[in-house]
Amino acid sequence: MGGGITSCNTEDKAEEAVARLSIDTHEATLARNGKSPLDQDVKFRVIANKGYEITSEQDWLGVDKPTGHGLNDVLIVAKENESGALRTGTLLVRSGNLYEELVVTQTEQAPDPMRLFYHQDFEWCIPLAQPNSDP
Repeated sequence: MGGGITSCNTEDKAEEAVARLSIDTHEATLARNGKSPLDQDVKFRVIANKGYEITSEQDWLGVDKPTGHGLNDVLIVAKENESGALRTGTLLVRSGNLYEELVVTQTEQAPDPMRLFYHQDFEWCIPLAQPNSDP
């Protein structure tokens, strides 16, 4: 009996991988100054194994990393809303023939950091949380 061993080099298969694209949110709200209502930067996460490109049709709306590859935290960049009205724009995230949309709403209101009583995103506990368990 003869047996053969074959190996696959990840570099050999990288081009054959199925394209994947995901973003962690599809909606964002900004205050008049382009930050969150609590006066913080607004980011979203993009995962794209074949690279991505982010575009906006609105001149007031963009991002700090319009292109990238892999996992990236992308900052939403918006000009100050001086229109006196609510405005909405869409960021289109593309990777090959895949796409995701992020709808951004910008109010005419100034941020109100005085309303912040406690801010903790609890991201540190995600690795501890397991299905059907009580850590």
